[in-house]
Amino acid sequence: MNHLRLLSLDFDGTLVRNWASPHYPEELIKILHELRESGVSLAFNTGRTIRLVDEALEVTGFPVRPDFALTSEREVFRWNGSSWEDFGGWNVRCREEHDTLYANCQDLLQQIEQYLESTTAARLHFDENRFSGVVSTTMEEMDEICRFVETKRFDFPDFAYQRNSIYLRFCHSAYHKGAALAELEEVYFTAGQQPAYNYQLYYQALSTRASIEKYDDFRLHLNQVLQGFEHTFGDRYDAWARDDARKTAVLLSSQEATGSPQIQVHVAFSSPQW
Repeated sequence: MNHLRLLSLDFDGTLVRNWASPHYPEELIKILHELRESGVSLAFNTGRTIRLVDEALEVTGFPVRPDFALTSEREVFRWNGSSWEDFGGWNVRCREEHDTLYANCQDLLQQIEQYLESTTAARLHFDENRFSGVVSTTMEEMDEICRFVETKRFDFPDFAYQRNSIYLRFCHSAYHKGAALAELEEVYFTAGQQPAYNYQLYYQALSTRASIEKYDDFRLHLNQVLQGFEHTFGDRYDAWARDDARKTAVLLSSQEATGSPQIQVHVAFSSPQW
């Protein structure tokens, strides 16, 4: 497996199950150690905060600490041997963009909060005293919540969300699991350099089916155009990278949002080319 340098894995329900014993199979630990010994770095991609990642490792006794943690569906951290640290400038940009997003979307958030409190039995979730997500009582209730949000968010183009069954987290449309992993991949392959996206294309489809068809069409054509690039892929993203003088990388990612899926195409270089 010499060609494999970075492996990103979901944590809860994939690597561990904290609702049953044993929490993880010993064969899995053996495989992860073998990958490490062959030079592969490990990343956990999770909706947990970085504090809750440490908590989960302690509670489950999972003996493999990842080299990287992609947390809260959007941030990137690296383990430096004794503590977690921001990796690259992504987290700073992510936090600044979210501070701006929340400042600009107060009216929208108030409408969502009023709807939830008056119409549903869902629980509001707060991070650092900021209304950041929802936990519904049923899948059907979450379907209705998403439909309501979709009717209100069109005046706020940067406002998006990520849904996982009955859990919903608000976010900036440019910062999500696929984008965070692509950022890690780009910085990891070009250590010491800060990537600068100098071209971005956002495509908003009219339906889930149209989004899938458009995504497949993009992927097919990019595979044809980017011959000679190393192609990697994961949950709702495809990435192509080449070790040329400009460290060119292309990211194709899909942001799920009920009723209006979005496809994003980024072209990145290690420094702006203007």
